[in-house]
Amino acid sequence: MAIRTKSAIQAFFESGDKPTQQQFADWIDSCVFIPTAGATGIVEVESTASATTRTLGALGAILIGAGTTASALGNLGGSTVGQSVFTATNTASAQDKLGIGAFGRTVFQAVVTASVFNGLTEAITGHIESPTSGKSYVLDQAAPFSYQINSLVIKASAGTGTVAVKVDGVDVSGLAAVGVSAGSSNSAAATGGNSVATSARVVLIPTGLTSAADFWFTIKTTRT
Repeated sequence: MAIRTKSAIQAFFESGDKPTQQQFADWIDSCVFIPTAGATGIVEVESTASATTRTLGALGAILIGAGTTASALGNLGGSTVGQSVFTATNTASAQDKLGIGAFGRTVFQAVVTASVFNGLTEAITGHIESPTSGKSYVLDQAAPFSYQINSLVIKASAGTGTVAVKVDGVDVSGLAAVGVSAGSSNSAAATGGNSVATSARVVLIPTGLTSAADFWFTIKTTRT
């Protein structure tokens, strides 16, 4: 059985011919049929690779060629955005149309540096079940990256007291004596000394506690 050209098949059925079983088999194998249930919709054109040139048409020739042009990609419905995304070099203007902005563009690029995360707002949050006055509760033993402390929100389930946030043993201005009480959240903004360098240590220290229990806190930060 073999796949033959249309003219070769026609030659089997000329006036006076008596096609053989093999020729009928070749004819069937050379036809394109509707796929059977469970089969894929891919049509096998050749059983083996061939060096014979195939006609691709204008669009096919451009797409297969080494240099794919915008006109060919436009025929695929890619428009300006699609063309830029398909090409090796994605421009900021094309990526902006995808709604990803500057941060998204950097993530899509081959090399993502730490600077791409600058400006991200994050938080350190925790719970101290039985706070001890004067004890340093470590929030960040060795900062993996630099950031800025913005604010502190804290509350207790019972009692009162104050807390201080320190970076490498130095008070963060505005967070050096934040009151803590039961039933309501107290918040304060950092006003100075709030830069945390890589490998810096950040701690929370309660003082002046009176029957205090269950400190819940959140420190908001921004990467720098």
